[in-house]
Amino acid sequence: MTRHVLEFVGVSKVYGSRRSGIRVLRDLNVSVAAGETLGIVGESGSGKSTLARLALGMEQPTTGVVRVDGKSTGRAGAGVGGSAQIVFQDPASSLNPVLEVVTSVREPLTVSRKFDKAGRTRRADTILDEVRLNDELRHRIPGELSGGQKQRASIARALAALPPLVVCDEAVTALDVSVRAQVLNLLRRVREEYNSTLLFISHDLSTVAYMSDRILVLYLGKVMEIGTTASLLRDPAHPYTMTLLSAVPRMQQGRLRRERIVLGGEAPSIANPPAGCPFSTRCPIAQDLCRQQEPPLAPLANGNSAACHFPHVLGADGRQGAVA
Repeated sequence: MTRHVLEFVGVSKVYGSRRSGIRVLRDLNVSVAAGETLGIVGESGSGKSTLARLALGMEQPTTGVVRVDGKSTGRAGAGVGGSAQIVFQDPASSLNPVLEVVTSVREPLTVSRKFDKAGRTRRADTILDEVRLNDELRHRIPGELSGGQKQRASIARALAALPPLVVCDEAVTALDVSVRAQVLNLLRRVREEYNSTLLFISHDLSTVAYMSDRILVLYLGKVMEIGTTASLLRDPAHPYTMTLLSAVPRMQQGRLRRERIVLGGEAPSIANPPAGCPFSTRCPIAQDLCRQQEPPLAPLANGNSAACHFPHVLGADGRQGAVA
């Protein structure tokens, strides 16, 4: 039987009153299995960071239930104890600027019942070895480290107490390209070694695809498509997914090929979403039905699920096929 480390059951999040507030997440139902990495991709304002805060127990859903390692995240602000940790976009956010790195890494171990005093020292040394911060670097304060070294320290701190869930919220966005690749490879290696469960959040689909077993595509707080990484990249169904994929450079016969799907119009505000499908105002194949009726997230023949009245109609090259 599959053990699910993270579960969202009928989750919606509204800021303000339920009747007139801003609905930033809508009817989210998804589970993440132990050892799995679920990638979350979407534009700014799609609800990615709100989803992360709900997973960490930093906020409470307006409706529905969030469970981490089988336990509800409880009231807002209560957190999830040692069940989940986060790797931030800015590593300085999780590192005390006046403490040596090794001391910061030991901190989450002091509240864990898994290790005694000697065990905490051994565990901190082990995880710092895993992220390749040598003895000299681990005794420095964060201000004496490069951006990549600070992010390695942040990853070590997040993984030190062996939490069931690790949330990576734009964890490599602030790094330059070469350092980004090193940190991504580090995350993959450490994830495999510890069989960690990851929620990997980014606006960059290529980075999410590299890290994830499955990908969830968000737009204005609603799931547009979800499926395994391989099937979603090979056979995307939703026009929004195809648009994101078209922005990823691809090589063909030794030449860079980019057949970009350009969307018309401006993205609507999450505070005032359109009627029907939230993507209908920008979708190149939108019909009257799309503007009038919101499509449910429904399973497809390829194993993915998509919230689209006309899945697979838009070709990967941006050309429209026949609308049924």
